[in-house]
Formats: sequence, C-alpha cells, structure tokens
Amino acid sequence: MDRRDFLRTTGSLAAAAAAVTPAVANQNAPAAPAVISSVKELGMAFDWPDNDQGLADSARRLAQRIFDATEGRIRVVPRFANDAASAELRHGMAHDHVAHNPAFAYFAGLPGEAGLLASDIETWINMAGGQALWDELASERGVKSLLSGHSGHAPSLWSAAPIEKIQDVQGKRFASLGLGAEVLRGLGAEPVELKSKNAAAALADGRVDGLEWGSTMHAHVLGVPAVAKHATGPFINSAGTAQAIDIKLEIWTSFCKADQAAIAAAASDEFRLTQSEARFNEAMARKVAITRHGTTFTTLNVDLASAINSVSEAVVAHVAGSNRTAGKINASYMAFRALLPAGNAPIA
Repeated sequence: MDRRDFLRTTGSLAAAAAAVTPAVANQNAPAAPAVISSVKELGMAFDWPDNDQGLADSARRLAQRIFDATEGRIRVVPRFANDAASAELRHGMAHDHVAHNPAFAYFAGLPGEAGLLASDIETWINMAGGQALWDELASERGVKSLLSGHSGHAPSLWSAAPIEKIQDVQGKRFASLGLGAEVLRGLGAEPVELKSKNAAAALADGRVDGLEWGSTMHAHVLGVPAVAKHATGPFINSAGTAQAIDIKLEIWTSFCKADQAAIAAAASDEFRLTQSEARFNEAMARKVAITRHGTTFTTLNVDLASAINSVSEAVVAHVAGSNRTAGKINASYMAFRALLPAGNAPIA
C-alpha cells in the first residue's frame, strides 16, 4: 500500500501568481474595482523535509490560505530553512524558542499530564488570555506568533528495541520536543536535539535509540517506521505538539487590521484542519506501519508512565519558577486547566 493513499491532504500551494486579465469594460456598467497594484511578497522558512506531505504541506496550505484571505494582497513564498534569516515568517513551533525562555513551551505543549489537548490549548490561547501572554513573550523575540497546526494526539516513541520499563530508557539517547528533553534527563536518559529531516537516519545509524515526533502519519513522512520497529505510547508529550507561525513584528504591525484578522483566521483554519488530518489518517497510518514495516504498537508501561508524569510535574514547576514571565504564564495556564472537566486528560 502506497503511503500516498493515506497521506494525501486536502490542498497544495496553487498557482496564486497567475495573472488575471480584466474583462472588456461595459461603458454603461459601474466602474470595476481597481486592480491590486502592490502585492506584499513574504518569505516563509521552515525546517520540515521539503516534500508535499505532512508539515511542509501544511505550511504551503497556510500560504495559500493567507493569499486567498487577503484577496491577493499578501503572497507567502516558502523558502525553507536555508533562507531562515531573511524570511519574514517562520513555520515551526514555540518550542523553537525555549532556549531564550522555557515559558515558550506552554504555547506548544507541556509534557506529561500537564499537557492540554489541541482544542483546549486553542481555547486557553483564544479565550482565556493566552494570546496576550504569548504576544508579550514573543515580542522579546521580535515576532507575532499564532497557532497554525497540531501534530495530533498521543504520539508514540519510535525505537529499534522495545521500551517496556524505565530501565529501557536509562542511559539511552532519545529525542523529544520542548521540555521533553528535560524530562528525559530526569528519567536518566540522554536527550538529543534532532531536526525532523534527520530523524530516520539518526535512528538507522544509532545516533538515537528512540524519538518522539508527531502522529503516525508524520512518522511515515519522515521515513521512521522503516527503521524503527517499535512504537510505544503515548510517551512524554502525550497531548501532542502545536505548530505556530512567527511573523516579524515590524511586518505584522505594518499590516492593516483587516489583513491581520485575515491572517489570524487563516492560521486558525489550518490549525483545525491539521487536527482532523492527523485523526483521519491515524488508523490507516498504523495499518501501513504494521503490514509494510512490521511495526509493533504497544501501550506505555504503567510504572514508566507514572515516572514520566512525576518528572514532568517537577520540570514544569521549575520552569514556572524560573522567571517572572514564566510564573505569570503558568498561573494563567493552570487556572484554565483547573476549569476543565474531570477526566479531560491527554493520556490515551
């Protein structure tokens, strides 16, 4: 079965640059609207593998959404990672900024039971003050950040050897996103920073013993099931990881209010579509991994899950106390989390 059978997505970057030939004017008809004479062309960088599936496809869909929503006034052109410094936008995740301030992790996803499901993190950001806090934090990096995607719920840990107990983690090298690296360290593992495009190669040559990255669909896009026969989960980032676009602040403030609203709406639409995409494809993605690659899917050992949650709680508490901004964000996040119905937890 070809991966494209289940990885086919709903959109790709259209030929948005095609010229429009105006119709011959009718002298008795009202004057036609003026043709747009100025189009803002903005470069968008991302670190995802340059293909037509997964997160790269999501970035291209978002570019098309922005073009359509602004009626052609803003054209976003993917430029990939090698042009990141010159790009006006970046498609990534708030985890990319945790070295600057670990509080950024709240806007991509916290580890263990502290994590919020995609719909809940969206609600906190849009309705409970999260966006204002994100704006304040992101301004330190000179960007405006908006939710623009999600990896899907309950990602697995992919590994060549089975992970059945905490001893299988200790002393091993693993890759995880955001604060997951600190949780790994607390479990006795060695965290490894890894670009998504290098995931399969790193597993194949032993640079890492396991990695946690997105949904099963995303793992297929990276070629991970071909080199990792065991998928155990959900692992550290059990609620999944949110993606975001970062727009240089001077660019964002140059937009009119209508275009700011259009871009925010486009990002919000893409955020919801990526959730549906991951959920829709999960069952088929697992079936392909099992039948084509012989993948074994197992549930995380109860004792290891408990250890992950305990270490995650300590890591989050440490971040909350690390600086004033982090403390303020944590207070808002936890107050919102306390309002959620009992049992609305990310652990599957």
